[in-house]
Amino acid sequence: MKKLILNSIAGLATFAACSQDIPATEVPSVVVNAFNSSFKNATDVEWEKHNNLYEVDFEINRTDFTALIDPKGALVMKRQDLPARSIPLPVKSAVNAKYKGYRIDDADLLEKAGKRYYQLELEGNGKMDQKIVLTDTGAETSDIKYWD
Repeated sequence: MKKLILNSIAGLATFAACSQDIPATEVPSVVVNAFNSSFKNATDVEWEKHNNLYEVDFEINRTDFTALIDPKGALVMKRQDLPARSIPLPVKSAVNAKYKGYRIDDADLLEKAGKRYYQLELEGNGKMDQKIVLTDTGAETSDIKYWD
């Protein structure tokens, strides 16, 4: 039991060391300027630092977004909540074919290096939830990991 508690504490400490909330005043101006020019109507902006990248959570027109920006101001990747009705048919069809008995519980659109990906959390009755990333053609990909 002691070992389990110590491992849990060590895991939380490691996560906390890799990711930390920071005030906007501590974000380099080149990063803030890049963010502001890319996402002009952003509200509810919150910053974190993950290793050498800046993660910013925000909203635009009631849609949740997250972006990763490098210290030079380059947008590395962005994620936005996606309503089920906006998921492309090839993606829905792939889920229905490969994950019978599951339904899409949560969906996000990811964009990285000019490519679009669909991050899906699948829920099944009595089955373990699945977290997958698909291309716009519905193919599962390992090019990009599920972004929590």
